[in-house]
Amino acid sequence: MRWVRGREIDFIVLECAALGAHARRVVRALRKTFASAGIVIVGELPGAAQVTDFFRSGITDWIEPSAWSDEHALQPRITCEIEKAVAARVALERFTVLEGACRRLTHERRTLQQKLGGACANLADAEENARDREGIAAMQAECRTLLAQESELESVVELSTQYLIARVGPTNAAIFLMDRGQYRLAGYVRDDLARRAAGGLTEHLASAWCERIVAHGEVVRFGPCDPPSARFAELAGVLPGRAVFAFACPNLDPAHGTAIVVLFRDGARPFSPEFTKVARAVGPAFASNLARVRRVLSRAQPQWPRESPDSSSQ
Repeated sequence: MRWVRGREIDFIVLECAALGAHARRVVRALRKTFASAGIVIVGELPGAAQVTDFFRSGITDWIEPSAWSDEHALQPRITCEIEKAVAARVALERFTVLEGACRRLTHERRTLQQKLGGACANLADAEENARDREGIAAMQAECRTLLAQESELESVVELSTQYLIARVGPTNAAIFLMDRGQYRLAGYVRDDLARRAAGGLTEHLASAWCERIVAHGEVVRFGPCDPPSARFAELAGVLPGRAVFAFACPNLDPAHGTAIVVLFRDGARPFSPEFTKVARAVGPAFASNLARVRRVLSRAQPQWPRESPDSSSQ
């Protein structure tokens, strides 16, 4: 069978007597190799059951020796078989070509769908990011406008805290500012924990955690059902059963350090991830107004002239 594989054969004649008991196996092998070819067996007709088995195996005609020797009667039968085989082969080739084209089109369609899906997802993400930036910019402008008229640090801290609470809901809020190289509590608003009762807690936050929050650089958010990273696991132990939302404002005044905001409340009222946008809006507005007020206050303090050496000697 090796020498016929890979060839285009449309008509095959087999002599039944020469094949003997292997006839049906040969027919099946040829039919498997040449799906469209006409396969004719020449030989004495066996019983009806055997002939049926041969046709089921793949032959297209059985010609008796007497008919094989009659050229006039044989030619139409052979011509018909060849024409049918050629037509079947052409149809099979067309089907194979169409099948390959369909596979390529299916692959290209899937690739295009993936690209379009990725482009749509990127477009949706870009649109969502644009809306987020627009919302953050609007909140930041609103907060800056609210704080613009204040000229006292206490007022800036108080109004910023009130704005935060208006956005995130009732919460205990602690604001820490750097003072003489150490973080100290600059403002506190209570929800369910009075300032006096929170004294030890705020001192611990100022001494042990403000610097870590600054170094972290991102919003720290966790609660009973949303545990923190290992870096802030100890802080969760300091505030058991509490939902916590803390962040460092941008450092716009290196001489005075970074302002830290720590919000905490009952763990049954967790802080939404959406509040990160509030931190991104309020943090820069709060920091810029703190820097502005500090500049104003530093300019307002009198600068006494230094005495010259001549005047001191008189």
